[in-house]
Amino acid sequence: MVGCVTIQILPEEMLLKIFCCLDLQELSTVLLVCKEWKEVAEAPWLWKKLEVVVGQMKVNNIGILGTRRLESVKRVRLLSKYHPDEEEAEAVFQAIIEHEGIKELNISQNEISKVNPVTLANAVNTMEQVNLFNAKLTSQQCEALFQQMARDTKLQVLSIGCVDIS
Repeated sequence: MVGCVTIQILPEEMLLKIFCCLDLQELSTVLLVCKEWKEVAEAPWLWKKLEVVVGQMKVNNIGILGTRRLESVKRVRLLSKYHPDEEEAEAVFQAIIEHEGIKELNISQNEISKVNPVTLANAVNTMEQVNLFNAKLTSQQCEALFQQMARDTKLQVLSIGCVDIS
């Protein structure tokens, strides 16, 4: 008699092969199936294609950047309608700075004048690619950005069109 084979007995390597074929929405669903699948589906490399979008959540959720599954995330984008207060802006940009995997930051068309100039400069200069197109920056933020760039930067691409840098 032939034994019954179920998906529960598949080794972790086979589950990973299957999970890597799923889109991010399907992968999110897989996390809910059982503890074993959740553990396997949280492998950081499965999530590296994800772009974290800030502005759909409040600061108490920014801690998600520190989760195992998001260790390999490389891109963060701030929604153009996102207008954080000073405390929230500081928490968001600190989380971005502390996440070693993030290399691309899109802040285009954002009102970010409440972000501490030094924190913004540190965040921008730890990235490889930053889009500040049409971002609303203060003169202090611009000064801090360029001073930090003159000292030390990892920036390879900076888009800063339509920004008043005077």
